[in-house]
Amino acid sequence: MHTKKLFYIALFFLTTSGFAQDKIKITNTFGADKDSISSRDFLDVNHFSYFEYDVADRIQFDYSSDLFTARLRTTINPYDIEGYYSNITFKGYALFTPVKYFNLAIGNSFFNKFALDSFYFASFDDYPGHGKLLNDGIGILSKIDFNDFSSFPLKIKIALGVDTDSNYKWKQFGFNTGLNFNYSDFVNLSFTFKNIWSDKPFKFAGGLGLNFSQDIHINLGYVYNNTDKDFLLYSTKDSVFVNVYYAFKDIPLTLAFDVVSGLNDYFISDYKLTESQAFIPFTLGADVKYKYESWTFNCSAKLFKALKNDALGILEVKPGVKYKFNKNNSIETGLRITLKKDYKNADGIMIPNLSIPFTWKFNYEL
Repeated sequence: MHTKKLFYIALFFLTTSGFAQDKIKITNTFGADKDSISSRDFLDVNHFSYFEYDVADRIQFDYSSDLFTARLRTTINPYDIEGYYSNITFKGYALFTPVKYFNLAIGNSFFNKFALDSFYFASFDDYPGHGKLLNDGIGILSKIDFNDFSSFPLKIKIALGVDTDSNYKWKQFGFNTGLNFNYSDFVNLSFTFKNIWSDKPFKFAGGLGLNFSQDIHINLGYVYNNTDKDFLLYSTKDSVFVNVYYAFKDIPLTLAFDVVSGLNDYFISDYKLTESQAFIPFTLGADVKYKYESWTFNCSAKLFKALKNDALGILEVKPGVKYKFNKNNSIETGLRITLKKDYKNADGIMIPNLSIPFTWKFNYEL
């Protein structure tokens, strides 16, 4: 195990021990879902030719008090992508808040702790890396609520950090900073700056969120040097995005639509060189969700495509269901249908790949 991982794990237990416990939560997730805990789904049909399976277990400890917030997550996956050997990961962070307006964070993953609402992709139920004030490493964060000392309805977040990818070597330092302005919970304006004064390519993202009510949310934004492969099939130098979320008032139904598109057919390589790829990547996402008592039904669709190149593209449709037995136990499953240009049989007919994700989640608060 790397020394850096041991350091973060030790830091977690040191900071959470010796203080009066306020809240501890333990969450265990068992199963396989490539959207969350594993590299593949629980059962993969592989174009009807043969079957593969995957299984993983993730245990997570959350601790919170007025002075400290911390998380440690361990994921055990007995099979890697090729199914040959086990994979164990350790991720975690600790957040120290000695005074109200100052926070010190350290860890190898901050998860979505510092994610910004104006970058939320509802159909993905996730945030891109450039949509977070801090991703990992060491950082400081200040939250200022003007309501504490005036009647002006403004909240500000300011962050500055160094990521773990730099290995804390000066020429590789990935200085990151971000700003967030929230006016009256209606206008949410965010900016992030990644890899400042670094050998790695600079990244910038700006997002504007508009909350017309609790039922209607719209996000608009621009990203310079978008390399997030979870939301775009290929990197692009300039991109824009739009996120729309709508919740019906009289029925428990929500709709979400996301689009992100490149603006040019070239990108910035890891060596800060501008390289052509002769196509423009874009992604469309949609999700519909309905809740009935302990049941949640949803169907999401994602289309990864590229203008100027019809051969590139992935369509994924995933109907799913979640059932909550009680406040501690829930299960989630569905059917993932994936279509790609190279998913063809011997006769050249395109056939879908089918897989079944399944997870059981148990949580307990002490």
